[in-house]
Amino acid sequence: MAKITDPHIVAGLARRKKAKFTGDPAGELARQLTKNNISFVREFMFHPTRKWRSDFLLSHFMILAEVHGGIWSNNNLGHNRGSGIQREMIKSNEAQILGYKVFNFDSDQIKDGTAMDVITRAIHREPETKKHNHG
Repeated sequence: MAKITDPHIVAGLARRKKAKFTGDPAGELARQLTKNNISFVREFMFHPTRKWRSDFLLSHFMILAEVHGGIWSNNNLGHNRGSGIQREMIKSNEAQILGYKVFNFDSDQIKDGTAMDVITRAIHREPETKKHNHG
């Protein structure tokens, strides 16, 4: 196995190791948004006919943020099943058809600040300037 030497990748991996988060990721994202003076609505019903809800609406920016917990668990329940993932894709596509920008985050991304960075850059329409290996 090759040793990873790129400093950006090494730093990213170190952040992820520190980012193990067992608390409430949606609550943590709400705290971060509040701290950054970004107004939001929790559990926003965005579709005119379906009962779909988004975890967060940043209404001034037409941004929906979804928090996905337990993605690394070994269970095959709910959102982690193929059918659950497929339902999430349909929901996300419909939100985009309605004009929303949809961002999806896991608890590690919330804890290590990646989610807040993405949201801030989306608000200001700033592309990422660092090179990362995202898979």
